[in-house]
Amino acid sequence: MSERAAGSGGTIRAIGLLSGGLDSTLAAKVLLEQGIDVVGLHYSTGFCMNDHRRAMARPDEDPKRLRNEGLRAGADLGIPIEVLDAGEAYLKMVLNPKHGYGKRANPCIDCRSRASD
Repeated sequence: MSERAAGSGGTIRAIGLLSGGLDSTLAAKVLLEQGIDVVGLHYSTGFCMNDHRRAMARPDEDPKRLRNEGLRAGADLGIPIEVLDAGEAYLKMVLNPKHGYGKRANPCIDCRSRASD
């Protein structure tokens, strides 16, 4: 999503969904290389293994396994990152999907639908 600032020739701004994986990191980098002002948005559902490892706080754990990859990617790119804690809403949707459960390989059709209320 991008928007032009007020007035002609204004700064182009974008929100980049940044998981920390290669695809989202490269997409944000391409935008930056085009002179677009990017702010990263990273969703945290609480189901990421790194989140679990941080919560367990084992002293012998490799620090690279504890880092938030979205924050790391933002730091590497030099862009600000907003972390949205979607854990409670995500868990509510998964446990009680608004449209019920599908069959076989599609157990939760809400995951494939528009935003759940």
